[in-house]
Amino acid sequence: MSDKELIYFDRLATELSFAKIDTSSSGDATIVTGISGQKIIVYSVAVIVGGANNIVWKSGSTVIIGGCNLAANGGYHFESMVGICEAADGDNLIINLSSAEQTGGTVTFAQVPA
Repeated sequence: MSDKELIYFDRLATELSFAKIDTSSSGDATIVTGISGQKIIVYSVAVIVGGANNIVWKSGSTVIIGGCNLAANGGYHFESMVGICEAADGDNLIINLSSAEQTGGTVTFAQVPA
């Protein structure tokens, strides 16, 4: 096995956690609070918006999933068993909304040593 394969194997053996998305404010909202010495690996995201919105996901202030423009009552679901994206050591996982519209959903994640 290569080093990359070992990293993916370790991710598959990690216990997963869940966080709800429930915000109606424009701007940043913390979905998962970071822990020093750990990074957040996101395995799935499901989002539905009440009104038209542009959603960006961030690790602290760094964009990790670019803008996803959604029409009213639209949504998306991403999932990957090796991870969609990750927040850096100690960073919060943040959703950023362009409009103050009710937005809900869930995130499946793990916090692992950085």
